[in-house]
This record gives sequence, structure tokens and C-alpha cells, in this order.
Amino acid sequence: MKHPSAKTSVSQIPAAYKEPKLQEVYKHSRNLDFGGGKYDLATQYLDGINCQNFVYDPYCRTQAHNIDVIRNLDFDGSISVISCLNVLNVLLDKKDRDQVVGAIKYLTDSYSSVKHVVFQVYTKDKSGVSTATQLNKGPEWYWPELAGAFAGWRSEILGAKKNIIHLWRD
Repeated sequence: MKHPSAKTSVSQIPAAYKEPKLQEVYKHSRNLDFGGGKYDLATQYLDGINCQNFVYDPYCRTQAHNIDVIRNLDFDGSISVISCLNVLNVLLDKKDRDQVVGAIKYLTDSYSSVKHVVFQVYTKDKSGVSTATQLNKGPEWYWPELAGAFAGWRSEILGAKKNIIHLWRD
């Protein structure tokens, strides 16, 4: 991927982690935060609801950190959620978004313990006018890219800004 997302990393707790309808998804679970950024605020928040968070981010974390995350993840019945929050919207090139979605799909195909995937996109004003660092599009714009990868999964749009895509399977 070409986009240096480290420049767009923000110290905040993404709305998806605080979304009331997702609290039971995250509570007492293990989450792979795919593209989780360089800050640990979300991890600290999730600790408070007994969710163990593993941040994997090739731009904002060191290679050693990411290798450690991969080595320490036990997908055999223990990782139930993969979150990809405010990542797709900073990937201006469709090939880059396809790579991220493909990697997450690979993980869900490989590990049946993953029952939930959560995407969140930054929408700004939903004008659809892209900037140098943001696509500025609503979740419905990303849906065609996700629908093919997650065919057969159930889905819903959540959040006060309607910018959270929750996918799940039994």
C-alpha cells in the first residue's frame, strides 16, 4: 500500500468501540484492531470492558510490534472480532482498499472464531469530495467493495453519524 496513514492517525477512541449496539460484541472478547494507529487510547478504553485489543498497523507500529501481534494471536477460538476503523477512508486507491479488505477476509476464512467484523469510515460532510488524505464518502460508497468479500454475512449500519458497518456471522 502506498498511503502513509501514519499522517492521519488521531488520538481518539473510535465511535465503533463506544457504539451501544456493539458493546456486547466487544465486551469480554479479543479484538484484532487492523490499522489501529499509533495511539493506545482505544486499547485502554477496551481494557475497561474486558476486551483484549491487538493493534496491527504496518504504518504506525514497528515491524517488530506487528510480528509480535501476529505471533501472539491465537485465533483458535479466541479472536472473535476484527475492527478496521477509519482506515478505508484514507486509502484513496481502490487497490489499497482491496488489499485491506482481502487481508481481513482471509483472516475470517482462516479462523472460524471470528464472528464479527466492524468497519468505520470518517465521512466529514459526506460531500463525496476527496482531499489529499480522505475520501470523504459515506459507508454506502464502500459497500460494493465489502459485499463481494463478505457475501453471506449479515450487516447493519450503526452510529450517530451512520458511519459504522457491522458484519457478523453465526
